[in-house]
Amino acid sequence: MVAMSALDVVDGFKVLESALPGWTAVLSTPGMSTGGGRRATEHIILTAGRRTVVAGKVDFAGRRAELRPYASVRETFRERYGVTLTVSAPDYETFLGRVGDFFKRQGFVVAVKAGERPSFEPDDPAGAPFPWLLFVVTLVVIAALGVGAWFVFLRPPPVPNPPLVLPPGFSAPATTTP
Repeated sequence: MVAMSALDVVDGFKVLESALPGWTAVLSTPGMSTGGGRRATEHIILTAGRRTVVAGKVDFAGRRAELRPYASVRETFRERYGVTLTVSAPDYETFLGRVGDFFKRQGFVVAVKAGERPSFEPDDPAGAPFPWLLFVVTLVVIAALGVGAWFVFLRPPPVPNPPLVLPPGFSAPATTTP
């Protein structure tokens, strides 16, 4: 139930993808199961080329959106990439206003966490088996390819059956043709 509601919000967020000049804003998509809402926190991600920075997080189960202030985003970006953020403070504040308005219209409580750098790690990393599942599936595929290659390329050729040699006094059965 939470996941389906979240998908509707993510779909509606697409109108804000180009709200910040030179950047693409994306609200990450939750999986089909959010564990009753325990894993329903997703991130608002800004992307410019290969560079990304998290601008906030959204708790779909609790209907809360936490947005990061410009100073926090600018500092995180500088630490990660060693360059200055290419977004001006007024442009970013306008973007935050539009994002905040969007979430308020969706029935979320919106907060800008001024003066702190919140942790944007997943709330329940142990509850997401995808990296391990991908690893196991990869191992199984590699093993299957190895066995298939052995059968095709390395297996010794079959030994032909030797001709039938009958002891003296025995004769082969007569074959009849219809």
